[in-house]
Amino acid sequence: MMRAAVSIPANIAKAASRRSENDFARFLEIVIGSAFELETHLIFAKEIGYFENQHVDGLLKKLGYLERKANSLIQTSG
Repeated sequence: MMRAAVSIPANIAKAASRRSENDFARFLEIVIGSAFELETHLIFAKEIGYFENQHVDGLLKKLGYLERKANSLIQTSG
């Protein structure tokens, strides 16, 4: 979970530093992949009772927002 969580802002930073629209979009696609990976881990953790439902639900909502924003940026960059 930590690796996926750290990958998200790191790849946002990498995307922001790219001059090419293709590179920008590629790093944002990695962001989305890491967000989905983290989402999966959080759902599993919730299912086995590792985290409280309310806490996970809030994080999942924020991840969904991030995924939508990254998708929007990818579409506007191409």
